[in-house]
Amino acid sequence: MFNQQDLNAPFLMHKELGFGPRFVDRENRVAYPTLANLAIRRRAQFELLAEEMRVLYVALTRPKEKMILLGTVKDASKKALAWSQVKDSPELALPDYLLAAGRSYLDWIGPSLMRHRDAAVLRELAGNHDSFSSCLADDESRWGISIISADQVSREHVVNQTLGEEEGMTDTRKERIAALKAVQPVQLISEEGTDWLVSEIDNRLSWTYPHEAATQVAASTSVTELKTLLAMQEHQPFQVMEELEEHAETLLVQSTPGTNYIEDEAVHGQRGLPVNSARKRLHQDQIGISR
Repeated sequence: MFNQQDLNAPFLMHKELGFGPRFVDRENRVAYPTLANLAIRRRAQFELLAEEMRVLYVALTRPKEKMILLGTVKDASKKALAWSQVKDSPELALPDYLLAAGRSYLDWIGPSLMRHRDAAVLRELAGNHDSFSSCLADDESRWGISIISADQVSREHVVNQTLGEEEGMTDTRKERIAALKAVQPVQLISEEGTDWLVSEIDNRLSWTYPHEAATQVAASTSVTELKTLLAMQEHQPFQVMEELEEHAETLLVQSTPGTNYIEDEAVHGQRGLPVNSARKRLHQDQIGISR
C-alpha cells in the first residue's frame, strides 16, 4: 500500500496552490475540509501516484534476465474480478480513472496482466474464461503467475508436507523435522569432532577490518574541522595555522604576477578563497610533520 498519511494532516501546503486548512466548527467540535484543502489533497495525491509510477518503471526496466514480484491481497478472487474490468479494453494504456484509484503496485500490474496470454490463472480466478483483448498479443515477455494461500505457507502445513515425504529420508532428518513440528530446539550437528567448526565460526564472527584507521580519514576536510583537529594535538594550532597561511600567501603571490594579495587590504576577500583552498588540501599528518 502506498503511504498517504501526509494527505490526512490537519492542514496541507503546496508550492503552487498554497495553504489548505480545515474549517473547525467550535460549537459542534467538528472539522470540515475546505475547498483549498480538498484541492491540495487531490493534487498531492496525483503527485504521489506519479512518483510511485516512476519507482515502478525503474523497478520493471532494470532486470536483465528475470524479475520476481511478490504481493499480498485479502481476497484474491475479488481482486481478480476488479482487475478483469479492463481485460477487453483495446487500448494499451490503462484508463486514467483506474490509475488514479491505485493504492498499491498490484492495482496497476494486475489489470495490465489480465490481457496477457500468460495470465490465464488470473482470468480463471475472476471467473472469466472467455476471450480477452489482443493488445498484448505481440508482447514478448513471459510471466509465471502463482497464487499461494496463507494456509500453504503456515508452519503446520510445511511440516506436515515434509513429513509426508519420509521415503528416503534419514533418521536424523526425521528427528529434526519432528523437533520443528513440536517447536523444540533442533540439534544440527553432533557434539563430537566439532572443535574446528566452532573455531571457524568464531573466526568469521570476530573478524575485523585490518585497515580500520583508513576509514577514519576524510576525503576532504574543511578549515573548521582542520582547526579542531589541530586543537587536539600537542603543538599550538593557531601558530601553525598562521605559518601555513603565510606560506600559502607567499606561494600565491609568487605564482600570480602583477597581483598583490598581501599589501592591498581591500582585496582580503579575494585572498580568502585561494587561502582556504590551500588549507583544505593540506593533510593533518603533513601539518604535524612540518611543525
